[in-house]
Amino acid sequence: MGLTIVLEQQTEPPFLGRTNLLYTNGVGAYYDRKGRYSLNAVLICDWDGLFISVVQGCTGAAPDAFVQTLANWHRYPQMYFSDGQYLLGDKGMKYTSWVIGQFLKPESTTSERRNFNVQLARVRVRSEHAIGVLKGRFASLKELRIRLNVKNDFDYAASWVLACCVLHSA
Repeated sequence: MGLTIVLEQQTEPPFLGRTNLLYTNGVGAYYDRKGRYSLNAVLICDWDGLFISVVQGCTGAAPDAFVQTLANWHRYPQMYFSDGQYLLGDKGMKYTSWVIGQFLKPESTTSERRNFNVQLARVRVRSEHAIGVLKGRFASLKELRIRLNVKNDFDYAASWVLACCVLHSA
């Protein structure tokens, strides 16, 4: 599931020294689809709502499917998944043999596929709840007041998100 970290808005370009991890360059790269100045991360949680994977390093403009491609579990699935293991993804993620998601239209026309989508949503809501609990415990994740002026600022923001996820899952 995607986690958007809203940042303090700024007009000058932030430090872009990590261009290999950023989706695009410039100030506009930090605006997400809702027009917020932000960073994007993909969080994976277990059945108990504890985070087992945090993939970050992208601007708010990066879609979840792009952030997902940076994950080791995406690049080297044979190291992370056994037969019969998979992740439940939302419609923003790239579906593979180890990341499954809902049937999209027009493929969701049969009653079996519509039922699959309903049952999947009932299970997937646990990860949405986990992100909600995370933001409830660490209100700074709702809006992180950081200006990205130097590389250390970007690293600090990423470290802050990771620390909150670790503390939540401890």
